[in-house]
Amino acid sequence: MDQMLNRRIAAVKAADVINAIEGVPVSDYAKTLSACWARGEITDQQMKAALLASHRKLAEALDDHARPCPQLKEPQNDKSARECPHADFYISELGTV
Repeated sequence: MDQMLNRRIAAVKAADVINAIEGVPVSDYAKTLSACWARGEITDQQMKAALLASHRKLAEALDDHARPCPQLKEPQNDKSARECPHADFYISELGTV
């Protein structure tokens, strides 16, 4: 069991390094799932299912936002951008708008 645990921990660390090199943002939720998998608390199928469900939920939220926002504020001058009151949600979920 110790050998499998060590191999899984090494795999998670390698994935973290590759993601960092590639500049891929990894959510805290994904990191938590990876840690649980490494410790043998969940299977790889459970981790995959949880990530897919999380991504579907996020995609649905983004799809809902793709429609024009009724609360969108028009710019006050040429230099200001259009402002959406939901931007904080997208920044917290995706790290960007």
